[in-house]
Amino acid sequence: YASILFRAFGNDIPLWTTINEPIATYVGYASGIFAPGRKNETFGRQANHHILLAHGKGVERFREENLKQSKIGIVVDIWNHHPLRPDVKEDVALAELENEKTYRSYLNPIFKGCYTDELLKYMEDHDCMPQIQDNDMKKISQPIDFFGLNCYNRVVDCADASLIKQKKAEVVGGNFMDNGTEFYPKAVYEAIHILKDLYKLEIPIYITENGTFNCCEEITQDGKIHDRERIEYIEGFLYWISKALEEGIDIRGYYLWSLLDNWEWSAGFTFRYGIVHTNFETQETICKESAYWYRDFIAGIKRSETNE
Repeated sequence: YASILFRAFGNDIPLWTTINEPIATYVGYASGIFAPGRKNETFGRQANHHILLAHGKGVERFREENLKQSKIGIVVDIWNHHPLRPDVKEDVALAELENEKTYRSYLNPIFKGCYTDELLKYMEDHDCMPQIQDNDMKKISQPIDFFGLNCYNRVVDCADASLIKQKKAEVVGGNFMDNGTEFYPKAVYEAIHILKDLYKLEIPIYITENGTFNCCEEITQDGKIHDRERIEYIEGFLYWISKALEEGIDIRGYYLWSLLDNWEWSAGFTFRYGIVHTNFETQETICKESAYWYRDFIAGIKRSETNE
């Protein structure tokens, strides 16, 4: 399939990604939230390994086609886990384990050619070790040309389930949006530094997804949608991306999720991420306040670059 696409579109596509958000496959096989709805950790870990192997084989096929004007990469989402109580070792250990089980379970094979001892121990202890062939890691860890980072937020972990609801808002400062998610735009800066500091990434980084949902989506009497929280969210993330750029980190692009309200996985039409409102019955669209803000923000960048 990859070879057919490479031959059909070739260098007309400047940036190819083998896989987008591989963890979605794990969620579908281990947690049952996405298709195919399985709830089995062994299936999830095997699916994880297979999708990494598919990535490696996709890179192989891309190199075989010798596309000189195109680049190949992968898109992984980083939701970095923080301990709710940094001074409590159980919370620290839980956050570390969750990081191992999630984004590091992709980044380590891709950039270091292995699963860590911590993840291997977890898989052995929980009888969910995937079948791994001798040459798999070599295929998975082939060099890529760029990295796509999907980043929406962080995750805060607590080993004491009874404290989560009681203490979470207090510990993280109660800085939550109306949709119930924490407003923590520094998450993208931290994710970028995970790539640079932990994985020594030298290839370009693209922020391939970032956005938020359900921010005052009602159409008011003036026919407008005043999604101010979405504007604050995007502005916050762009600020921290700019901080990383100022440090000299090679970030080549930012892709806002999303242009239109869409069918959002298992949430269907209930999660609206777009900066343009979609009437799902009539297909009529209305630009939200965030769309006009984003238009003006981009125009400002272009004017600044022109002046320079």
